[in-house]
Amino acid sequence: MSTQPPDTVKGYTEALAAGILPTVPKTAPTKVIINANTALLLLIAGIFFAVIAGINVMNTLSVSGWAAILIFLPVVILVVLSFIIPYKIRNKEYIAGYSYVDNRVSTDGVTLREFLKVQNYAGPAGYRWDMRGLWKLNSNGTLNRPPVDGILPIGYYPSPNITDKFQYWTGAEWLDRYCSVSDIPAGGRLEI
Repeated sequence: MSTQPPDTVKGYTEALAAGILPTVPKTAPTKVIINANTALLLLIAGIFFAVIAGINVMNTLSVSGWAAILIFLPVVILVVLSFIIPYKIRNKEYIAGYSYVDNRVSTDGVTLREFLKVQNYAGPAGYRWDMRGLWKLNSNGTLNRPPVDGILPIGYYPSPNITDKFQYWTGAEWLDRYCSVSDIPAGGRLEI
């Protein structure tokens, strides 16, 4: 994967002048109602309590078969939501111009334990992420640090690989996610 910085790619200057590149607020952004990590912890707690409740209902009513499957359906739904909801919230955080993530994160060549820890924090696995171009907030929503001068925020920039396409920049390298100029919203950040 290419690591050529977006500001050296053909079309960057024109996209900057058109106002379609990722931007970060000049002042600390307002945080999303709940952060992705808190949402994940709440979902895990919900899964735990749903399993306990399901076991109690099964023991009390002596159910099995399809009834047991229906009792544990909420657990399955919560497990699925535990992948979707934090992902969506994390994207809203990035779009707002901030992250709770440490400055640099790599999901490339890590152990399973490290992967599971990092996966919730940054984005798709197998890539290096540099969040220093965004505001960094503490878990309670207070300011940790402003964006680092000279570091471009994550988001879609003119692609170094395909002419007339925009490609997702992780702050350290290019994801193989592309979109056309017409798909770029004001602020330049679409969901990953």
